[in-house]
Amino acid sequence: MDTPSVIGITLGDANGIGPEISLKAAHARWPAGTRIVLVGSPSAARREASRCGRPAPPAWEPGGAPPARKVTCWDPSPRLAPRHHPGRITAAASGAAHAWITAAIDACMEGHLDAMVTAPITKEGFAKAGIDFPGHTELLAERTRTRRFAMMLFGGPLRVVLATRHVPLRDVADALTPAGVREAVTLTHEGLPWLRLRRRLQGRLWSLRSRRGLGRGRRGRHHAGRPPCPEGGQAPAHAGPHAARRAGGVLREPAARRAGGPVSYTHLTLPTIILPC
Repeated sequence: MDTPSVIGITLGDANGIGPEISLKAAHARWPAGTRIVLVGSPSAARREASRCGRPAPPAWEPGGAPPARKVTCWDPSPRLAPRHHPGRITAAASGAAHAWITAAIDACMEGHLDAMVTAPITKEGFAKAGIDFPGHTELLAERTRTRRFAMMLFGGPLRVVLATRHVPLRDVADALTPAGVREAVTLTHEGLPWLRLRRRLQGRLWSLRSRRGLGRGRRGRHHAGRPPCPEGGQAPAHAGPHAARRAGGVLREPAARRAGGPVSYTHLTLPTIILPC
């Protein structure tokens, strides 16, 4: 008999929606034999189970036999036990969320969990708790000693890799660099086979097109000049929202060609992303 896959779901901030959506996700449809471990406060898991009409998940500890039940709960930091203050941002809740995330990462690295899913945290709470990470991505990278990493978003058939993370929209244009865009393209090309996407893909590069200051013919600070692109690339001039399609600007970047390029450079009112499609 095959060993069941064991997936950990961290509860996130106990004062937010994390415990609720984690419990609902745990009881969703999974492949047969999958075991879900809620990583966090048992009291939060029991509270949400009672509210949602679900059985309270029994306790489980890594290092022994795989969970016998579909949904169990593991509290790696029982001494923290943050008090429940719905809707409040507290250092205690964020400190506990951080401890649950790092414990789940370590359990994956040690082979006790096969994968992990994270529920929402609050960056303001992390700052209150003195935790110097803007989000899960950077924390995962640091804990696993990963030097090259990116955030990938999933939505239907789309796989979107961000070239900027945790940056206010007004600062995105200044945060973009040729090296950062090139790295996003390269990581997309390297990462897609891990997701069993081995067919030849065509990538598309979307960029920020600021509309600030366009009234009465004036051009905003971020709108002047050409959009950032890797060295040797071409980018269409700013001549309206469909200029890129008309001009057919193309980035002749080696990484883009390896990923099945060329990569179209299209203006959107979004932060720059890499979109394999």
